[in-house]
Amino acid sequence: MSFREFAWNGRAGLILASVIFLVASALRWANLGMIVEPIFDEVHYVPAAEVLVGLRSHPGMGLWASHPLLGKSPAPNFEHPLLGKFLIGFGMNMWGNQAWGWRFFSAIFACLSIILMGLVALQLSRNSWSALLAMAFLGFDSMHMLHSRLAMLDIFVHFAVLSLLWSSAKLIENPKDWRYQLCSAGSIAFGLSIKWVFAFAIIGFSWSLLFLGNSSWKERWKALTLVGVVSFGLYNLWFLFYFAHGFSYWEWIDFQRAAAQVTTGSLVQHPYGASALSMLFNIRNIWYYFKQVPGSSITGLVCLINPVLIYGALPALGFIAWNYRQHRRREDAYILGWFACCYLPFFLVLMNRQGFLYYMLMPLPLIVLANCRLLELVKEHKPSWPITPVYLGLFFLVAGFFLPIVLAIPIAPEWYLWIVRFTGI
Repeated sequence: MSFREFAWNGRAGLILASVIFLVASALRWANLGMIVEPIFDEVHYVPAAEVLVGLRSHPGMGLWASHPLLGKSPAPNFEHPLLGKFLIGFGMNMWGNQAWGWRFFSAIFACLSIILMGLVALQLSRNSWSALLAMAFLGFDSMHMLHSRLAMLDIFVHFAVLSLLWSSAKLIENPKDWRYQLCSAGSIAFGLSIKWVFAFAIIGFSWSLLFLGNSSWKERWKALTLVGVVSFGLYNLWFLFYFAHGFSYWEWIDFQRAAAQVTTGSLVQHPYGASALSMLFNIRNIWYYFKQVPGSSITGLVCLINPVLIYGALPALGFIAWNYRQHRRREDAYILGWFACCYLPFFLVLMNRQGFLYYMLMPLPLIVLANCRLLELVKEHKPSWPITPVYLGLFFLVAGFFLPIVLAIPIAPEWYLWIVRFTGI
């Protein structure tokens, strides 16, 4: 029996998956509240969450108060929808208004996303070894781990993308299944309720359902229409909340338009400018936190995807495209199509704005799937090559190298400054 066959044969596979999940989860919960003050964009989301769950009064909108719509936003952070900030606030209601409470639901959704990543890979490839690889890649990726430990919105968007990837992979096999239609609609409403940038994932979902489905065009269009209507209805439930704050329906629509202009930088240029290309190649990383601590050591947080994943995705896409041309595998078309419909428009819209690398958390599942597919194809074409163990060795070596930074462990200033230079800042 080969290791691939062994890896998911009953108890052995469950043990491996459980070990990956438990170790990755432990790294997300360990010292979750170590940094006790809000860092980076937590300074925006935590106060907004406090207002939404009644822990503090609305402080007013400052410079935006003169805007007829933005000035009456129910939360001071108007640039994004409310659900993510409500989740942050619920954590504070459960555990107190302190760092553990702020970050509680980020860690919860991050752990759930590791399981969901394995299910997506398994659904697409029908290969249990690919599912284990996907769980490991996501579970020990630096950016995913970092955002699992921050009270920011992107880990929730990431979860919504994974949920939509899974439900769409199910729907292309059976568009009539109402369970996956409802799951898709719920995922879309959930994602849009966190950040409007999630809309790019809807393009990928629509493409995959229409062009990769097994049924007739009529059935596919019917399924897409049903998902669209239900998700639109679910998202519009937010109007009731805004109505209580004095918005008419059309004012609510226009409020979102104005807020989206701020988000994309068309009204305000963000000071941390970077290009889409810098995001693609994992450079111009953002340091979220820097603090000198007693004993001549430094604590810091840097945001970056594991370089093995991001650089591996580039040749992976070429290899996948070549294989699709040869064999017309639907799995290959799925990965390529989602990249083209979701990832590329995402860059075109945001390339003149801040270009923060953490936006890569949204397409990170596609990067993981591309890497898993690359290793699967290499194994199929050259089974004697030790590519997979070498690849995994490099991945975990880099992950271990950045682990002290991700967990905010104090380290020597010389090493810290070397890492700063190493990451291209």
